[in-house]
Amino acid sequence: GIKNCNTVLNAVKFYNANFAKPGDAAAVNAILGQAYFLRAYYYFELECFFGESYMGASGGGDKMGVPIFADVPSTLDSTQKPRAKVSDVWALIESDCQTAAQLLHGEVWTGNDIGRVTEWCADALLGKAYVFTQDWTNAKTALLNVINNSGKTLMPYAKYRNAFIGITANEFNEESLFELNIDQNAQGNYG
Repeated sequence: GIKNCNTVLNAVKFYNANFAKPGDAAAVNAILGQAYFLRAYYYFELECFFGESYMGASGGGDKMGVPIFADVPSTLDSTQKPRAKVSDVWALIESDCQTAAQLLHGEVWTGNDIGRVTEWCADALLGKAYVFTQDWTNAKTALLNVINNSGKTLMPYAKYRNAFIGITANEFNEESLFELNIDQNAQGNYG
């Protein structure tokens, strides 16, 4: 996933340098914003699973995190990266979320695009990253922004109790900030 995000980021740089027209900026920003969010999401998951420790007010930032690839490796040597410090991984996650939120500001998806990443996905993940690093002041600011301004509300219990049993009417609901939508393959019985 990280490789795919970095590939998109590189492709957009190439496109902007060689082919972009003034009217392309909004579409390009939407693509970039989604790529930055997904890269932050993938690093968030990797760091939670494989990072040596969480970073907090009492330290831990110097422990071993996961290797950081901010670009697509172009040689065998460039694929061999040591583990980064936990603090560097969380800084990348936070930076990518902030960039994604800026690029996606005001973007509203409808129809078949309803499940795409928005600024609120990025702000929520940013707030969660702040919680995981015990940066309570920034966590409160980011998460209150999502609560007060995203337009999202909690589902009523009657709807919530059926939210996880395959009822497609509950996908991308009033509470959902980000969903991984997996459709069952009828022939193989898997998503």
